[in-house]
Amino acid sequence: LDELELELIEGVSRHAKKASRKLFDRATVPRDALFQSLIPYRVIRRLGFTDIYELGPGSGYLGALCLEQGGIEHRALEVTQPFYFWQATLWSTWDLHTFHEPWWEQMQNGWSWLDDTNAIVACHMLNEMHINALDHALALSRRMLAQSGGALLVECLGSDVTRKGEETRAHIARSGVRLI
Repeated sequence: LDELELELIEGVSRHAKKASRKLFDRATVPRDALFQSLIPYRVIRRLGFTDIYELGPGSGYLGALCLEQGGIEHRALEVTQPFYFWQATLWSTWDLHTFHEPWWEQMQNGWSWLDDTNAIVACHMLNEMHINALDHALALSRRMLAQSGGALLVECLGSDVTRKGEETRAHIARSGVRLI
């Protein structure tokens, strides 16, 4: 870990304690999930991505690292209600705007969030999506990345129970989306 990463972890941990007190009436400190989020965060930082869209942000710590650091616009789409409520509470502790809506609201409001972006981040989830949902996500990703020439950043494809990683990688390759 470098000095910046240590400062970011301390800052995100303070915000997570604040959010957990608000939701659960007790302070909790993130552990593995926060450190796991450093992997895509490092890639984003080193490649100079300034505008990312995260599919399935899970515990929300990648977005939290972006908010703590500043200078990276973070937008997210979540499909799981408990994760969505945790993310919304955590990210609101910065008093900064981040585009964050659950899929059920985006389906009603339309796909107006389909702006250009430098990178789409999808960690620990693509193998687990229904094949039609994966194809749809890849088509939207191709559209969102078209002007910037950006890429899909995947730290891990997710569990192999639904589909093996080779099949998911083949789908990504056929979609024309550049994979990092």
